[in-house]
Amino acid sequence: MTQTEKEKVPSSPPFIDLAIPHNSVREGHLDICADNSIFAAKIAFLLAEIRPEWLQNKNGFDIEIYTNGITNKIFCLTHTDSKEKMIIRLYGANTEQIIDRDSEMANFVRLHQAGLGPAVHARFINGFACSFLPGNVLDMKSVREPHIIEKICQKMARMHKIPLGPDSAQVPMFDAKCQQWLADLPTQFGQAEMQQNFDQNFNVSSLSDQLNQLIKALKTAESPLVVFAHNDLLPFNILIDEEGTGDVHFIDYEYAGQNYQLFDIANHFCEYAGVDECPDYGMNSANEDERRHFLRRYFVHFGQPIEEECEMDKMLCKIRHFEAAAHFFWTLWSIHQAAKSAIQFDYMLYAITRHRYCTRLMTSLGIAKNN
Repeated sequence: MTQTEKEKVPSSPPFIDLAIPHNSVREGHLDICADNSIFAAKIAFLLAEIRPEWLQNKNGFDIEIYTNGITNKIFCLTHTDSKEKMIIRLYGANTEQIIDRDSEMANFVRLHQAGLGPAVHARFINGFACSFLPGNVLDMKSVREPHIIEKICQKMARMHKIPLGPDSAQVPMFDAKCQQWLADLPTQFGQAEMQQNFDQNFNVSSLSDQLNQLIKALKTAESPLVVFAHNDLLPFNILIDEEGTGDVHFIDYEYAGQNYQLFDIANHFCEYAGVDECPDYGMNSANEDERRHFLRRYFVHFGQPIEEECEMDKMLCKIRHFEAAAHFFWTLWSIHQAAKSAIQFDYMLYAITRHRYCTRLMTSLGIAKNN
C-alpha cells in the first residue's frame, strides 16, 4: 500500500509473535510456496497476519535490501502482481538497550496521523512492517541543492509545529538521553584495540563535565524553543520522490521526540559531512553560506522570518552551540554501539571523531576550557 495522508493507522499497531533472523534475509525473487527457507516461512507468517491476500500471489515477491543504515537491516518486499510494496525493518542487535522502541512506535503513529510518516502495519519481536514511501535517499551532494533544501525546510518546519501536548514536560531529548547514556556508559570492551582507543580518548568524569557545560550553555541561548524534532536528519534519512510528487519524506524516527529546535537544524548541518567512520566536519559540513540560506528559508516556513543580518549572525552563533551538542550526543551513542553492535562499523573511531569536533567547538565558543 502506497503511503497517503488518508491512509488510516491504528493508535497501537498489532504485535505479532515473530522474529526474523538477520542472516536469513536474502535479496532477489522469493516464491513462498516453493521456498523452504526460514526466511520464506517468516515472511509467510507475517503476511498471513497483515496481508493475507498477498499470499494468493502466484508470481512471488521481490526482495530488495537497503544498506544505508548503520544500526538496522531494512528491506523492501514487492508484491509482483500488484507492484505494491512494504518496508520491513529489523532492529540491530542490542539496540533496544539505547533506543526506546515503544517511544519509536508512538512517534511513527504521531507522524503518520500528522501526514508526515508511513503507516505501521504491525510490530514483531525484532522489528516492524510499514508502508512504503516512494523516492530515493539523498546523498552528500543532493542534500545541498537549493530546490531540495527548500523542501527539507518546509517539511522540517511542519514537523516542528506538531503540538507537544498539554501533558508534555518539555524536557529536551538531548538532556534526557545524554544523562541516561552517560549514567550507564560502557567502559570495558572486548577488543584490546578498542579498549585502548577508549582509554586514551575518554574519561567518564570529563564527559560528565562537558555534558553539564553544554546543557547550561544551551539553556542560556535566549530561551531555546523545544519542539517535536526528528533528531537524526542525515541525508540517508531523507527521501525525495523525483518521479512522483517531487516531495521529500523523512524516515527513521528512532530518535524523534521533543528536543531543542536548533539541535535538529544543527545536527542536519553536521550530517552534510556523511556517515563514514571518520567524517571531515571541518571541510564537509554545511558552510556559512549554506547555513544562512537554510536558516532563512526554514524560518520563513516556520512563520518567524529572519529579517535583519544581525539577527542572522546571532542565529549562526547559537547554531554552533547546538552543533557541539549534536557531536556530543552521537559521541555517547557511538560508544554504546561500540560495546553492543554486531554491525561492521568502527563505532569507536566514529565516537573519537565526533568528540574531537565537539571539544573544538566548545573551546572556540568559550563553553569549556581546552582539555
